[in-house]
Amino acid sequence: MRRTLASLVVALSIVVLASPACAPSADGAIISTITPPKPTVEMEQVRCIAEVIYHEARSEGRMAQEAVAFVILTRAKASGTSPCDVVRQPRQFHGAGLPMLEDRARTESQLIAFQVVSGDITPPFDAEATHFHDISETPWWTTKMQRIGAVGKMVFWAEPRMQQLAVAREARNA
Repeated sequence: MRRTLASLVVALSIVVLASPACAPSADGAIISTITPPKPTVEMEQVRCIAEVIYHEARSEGRMAQEAVAFVILTRAKASGTSPCDVVRQPRQFHGAGLPMLEDRARTESQLIAFQVVSGDITPPFDAEATHFHDISETPWWTTKMQRIGAVGKMVFWAEPRMQQLAVAREARNA
C-alpha cells in the first residue's frame, strides 16, 4: 500500500506524541527525551537515488520514477558498490550532485527513493533493468542491451548477462 507523504508525516507524529519518551512540559510543549538518531549511510544512499529520480524523471509518473530507482539499486548490487557510488560514476546520470530546487518534486523523489531502498515497493519489471533513457534519445549502448519495458517516456534495458542471472534466479526459486 502506498502512502502519501502527508499520511506518513501524520503517522509519524502520532507515534512520536504517543511515545512514553515524550512528555508535556509545564507550558504544554512536547519535550522529547529521545536523542535524534545520527544520519546513517542508508539515508545518504536515499539522497543519491532521489537526486537521479529528480533530475532524470521528475516529469514522469510514479512508476517510471520507481523504475529509475531500481536501475540504481540493480547496478549497485551487480557491482558490489553502493547506490551513491553508482550515481557518482562519470557520465552516468544527468544532474547527479546538483540541487533539487522544486519542493514538491524533491519531496516526492525523496519519498520514492526511501520506499524503494526500504523494500516497500517491488520492482516494476520481472527482469532487472540496468539502464534507461528518455524515449526521444537513442543511446549507442542500446544495441548491446535487451529492452525490457517502457514506462511513460522512459525506456528500460537490461544487460544480457543480468537478464540471464535473473532467469536463473527465478528458476531456482520456482
